[in-house]
Amino acid sequence: MIPLYETYIANGFKALKCAGYHPSLNQESDPGKKYKRAKTPITTGYTVQDYNSLTVPECEQWQAAGGWIGWVIPPGFVVLDIDNDKWEERLDAVKAICIKHGLFPPIHKTNKGVHVFFKTSVNIPGDSKGTTKAGFKVTYRAGGKNLLILAPENNRTWEIPLNGSLPEIPVELRPFEAGNKEDIINVFAVQLGDAIRADLLSGYEDIDLAFMSFLIEAGINKGQVLRAFEKVYQSKYDERLTSQMYERAEGRIKGGDKVRGAGSFIFALKEKGLDELIRLAQKISGNSASHNAEWTDPIPFNDYSTLPDFPLDVLSGPGRQMIEEVSEVTQVDPGMTASIYLAVLSACLAKKGAVDLISHREPLNLYTCSILPSGNRKSSTMALMTGPLYEYQAKRQEAMQGTIREALNAHRIREARLAKLQKQAANADKLEDRRITEMAAAETAREISENPVPPTPLYIVDDITTEALGIHMTESNERMAVMSTEGGIFGIMAGRYSDRGGNFDLYLKGHSGDAWSSHRVGRDAKTMQFPALTMCLTVQPEVIRGIGNNKQFVGLGLLARFLYSQCESQVGYRSRQTKSVSASTVAAYQRQIENLMDIPMTFSNIKLSPDAQPVWDEFYNDIETDQREGCSLHYLTDWGSKLPGAVARIAGLLHFAQHGAKAIDLPISVNIVSASCVIGIYFKEHAVATFGLMEADLALESAKKILSYLLRHSPETFKGRDVLRHTNFKTMDEVSPGLKLLIERGYIRAMEPIQSGIGRPEAMTYEVNQKIKTLEKP
Repeated sequence: MIPLYETYIANGFKALKCAGYHPSLNQESDPGKKYKRAKTPITTGYTVQDYNSLTVPECEQWQAAGGWIGWVIPPGFVVLDIDNDKWEERLDAVKAICIKHGLFPPIHKTNKGVHVFFKTSVNIPGDSKGTTKAGFKVTYRAGGKNLLILAPENNRTWEIPLNGSLPEIPVELRPFEAGNKEDIINVFAVQLGDAIRADLLSGYEDIDLAFMSFLIEAGINKGQVLRAFEKVYQSKYDERLTSQMYERAEGRIKGGDKVRGAGSFIFALKEKGLDELIRLAQKISGNSASHNAEWTDPIPFNDYSTLPDFPLDVLSGPGRQMIEEVSEVTQVDPGMTASIYLAVLSACLAKKGAVDLISHREPLNLYTCSILPSGNRKSSTMALMTGPLYEYQAKRQEAMQGTIREALNAHRIREARLAKLQKQAANADKLEDRRITEMAAAETAREISENPVPPTPLYIVDDITTEALGIHMTESNERMAVMSTEGGIFGIMAGRYSDRGGNFDLYLKGHSGDAWSSHRVGRDAKTMQFPALTMCLTVQPEVIRGIGNNKQFVGLGLLARFLYSQCESQVGYRSRQTKSVSASTVAAYQRQIENLMDIPMTFSNIKLSPDAQPVWDEFYNDIETDQREGCSLHYLTDWGSKLPGAVARIAGLLHFAQHGAKAIDLPISVNIVSASCVIGIYFKEHAVATFGLMEADLALESAKKILSYLLRHSPETFKGRDVLRHTNFKTMDEVSPGLKLLIERGYIRAMEPIQSGIGRPEAMTYEVNQKIKTLEKP
């Protein structure tokens, strides 16, 4: 039996006969079309809804005779067929878009390209050659309309296999709309860049200025112009120089000077025979943006419904099964359950390895924090997921009881003997007697130091003071896991039980692995060379708000070490649950955790595979870009700078979860690194929401102040200077982030500036969504 046939059928594909190289079809008479004819369906009527798929034996019989098997794409699926001479470059672009959205679509390699699988709620014509909104060409093959030739015998041609569910096709990969100005400009810019890199326009002087002038004359605003230039010139794009060019060109046009604009630019396209670019250019010149579109309801600032769900599809094995069943039984957001699972892996594997990223190494311990209101069964979920850790701890403690008891008895005897010898030495009158007794006391003291009482095995704790945590970590191979369903640990960090104020040093260094020492008066000195602390907290939103208001937490970098999950509350929508987590799932999960706990502490360096390293490098570069001014992590650079490292740690944990003790001798695969990047995108989006909850995001604070002004004064339109006049903002630099956020959430929109032709350009005017009048003051 051929395994892939059953996989395709299980995923909704229907099999039909295609010609292939079947001897009875006499294909040798037309050798030039053999491959094309081989893909031709023999079966008819396969697109009708009640078509019955070939059975697996029928597929095997037909293939054995030389025929090929075609697979009808299920309804609701859409496949991007990329098979041009730039297919590898286009696939990289598709992957980059998917990683940006936290998606992980199946990818099937063909002789001349790839198939990328998505689901879609949009009606996309089948077998249509088109251009994506991202600007490159693909063939769309639609569910219920088209067929594919897929791998019949093995998984060598599947880069990412079918896994039972597909992600929704991102907007950027849908067909571009010929009537949408933004779409046209984007496609035009990408294809123009291809033409320039192919030297088709290399002989045209001042191409930059001519293109710039063409866009300005077509009524394209500055932001759209800069985005178009970035698409055209990619790595060679210089925003500062482009912006200066825009100002010069706009000034000359408004001043009446002759600039090589629309006419000369289109002439150059005609001269090179770039007819498709000419058609797009004409659409740009002929289209104008409309501001009469209907307003949608603005998205409230406390609405997290648009945040991504945890990408369970990228997980596998007992961990994924446990997460799914626990989440179903306790009826909680799987993001919390998955975050606890990652922390459990961290507790098992801390100090047992590090991910070698060439530039540096990342240890395997994580800090996670899930946020959701009271009544969401945090305790029961935590108990189910951490149960194997506590059971393992209890078993080890029980096994060590006799050893500890014997060692403690011997220790106390030695201490009593030492005390007796010390007393005898102190009372000895003769020097010789005193020296003999002192030597015996020194020998006993040496025996005590060389035979310490083994500590009680301790791997996981809940509520613990910082001082006690430091002591237990030094006695437990410098590692520990703090897992709690309350936020009290933050209060402990801030000095709740100490008159010395906050004590964050251990929590900072326990994440980074830097050396830590404690020298308090009246206490033994404690030192750790490479501490590895795991933290897993599930807290209420009020705790996060309180942290945001506590100055002790600001600027220390502690909050930047956590991976946050802003969970959706299920309270009020739960039904009576009568099932429990299956015994087989619990047993498999427990075996996995026990096996990981049993791995020796060798602290091995695990490398990424040659094809995985570039994936992590690209993720690193994307996150670095996200920290630029105006981008999603601009106000969270401390957190963002640690995200690529956290993704590497997650990759190491998933690597051990998949391979167990054998992971030490294996490189981390590209699939695991890609999965970890997808998880990283999930945590990125949730971190932005969480820091907004803390009011640590300046853009959110700015947006709320502007919204307060709009609600008080009810303008239909306004400019930035109006905000400055009616608020306590001092500069437009403080206002701009809030304006951007309000645009993103549908409260306002920018209006096209009126081109007067003389003087300085008019300041940007913003139109107000009048639906905000129904909102309360933020």
